[in-house]
Amino acid sequence: MRGLTEPVPFQLGTEKRGEIYQAALQEKLEIEIQKEMEMKAFVANPLPESRPWIPDLSDKKMTVPDNLLLNTDLRALKRQEFDHLLKQKEEEDNIAKENQLKMQMVQSFVFII
Repeated sequence: MRGLTEPVPFQLGTEKRGEIYQAALQEKLEIEIQKEMEMKAFVANPLPESRPWIPDLSDKKMTVPDNLLLNTDLRALKRQEFDHLLKQKEEEDNIAKENQLKMQMVQSFVFII
């Protein structure tokens, strides 16, 4: 008589491939984390040893600006003249009104003798 058949556990190829992929993925993640840590580390460059740059003095004469007549200056002068004329006109109008009031008072005043 033959013996009983003993079941043998079987292995699928996808499980093997999955384990290999998971191991490779884990290794890749560890390498990326290590690279990130290296990138985060601050490394300063040393200061330069040279002297600061100083410009040479020029032999040329200094630039002299020209006298310019700007439009804003002309406008300011014209505005001053205009304001002066307005003030004169207002004074003349006030004097005229005062004279007119005086004439009205004299005309309305009746002399009693």
